[in-house]
Amino acid sequence: MPAIKHFESPADDIQRAVGFYRDIFNWELEKWANPENPNMDYWFIKTKDEKGNLGISGGMMK
Repeated sequence: MPAIKHFESPADDIQRAVGFYRDIFNWELEKWANPENPNMDYWFIKTKDEKGNLGISGGMMK
């Protein structure tokens, strides 16, 4: 089965969304610069399985 490599999810309350994904799924989130629109934050989500293998990754925009 093909793996999900990327997804985007808009969030109107970024801190709430970051906390949700961190607390519920134990995902790591990192803020990245958005060169196309400096007024819009972009967050990268990195996931791992219980063995430390990289899983799905994605991003959130505000």
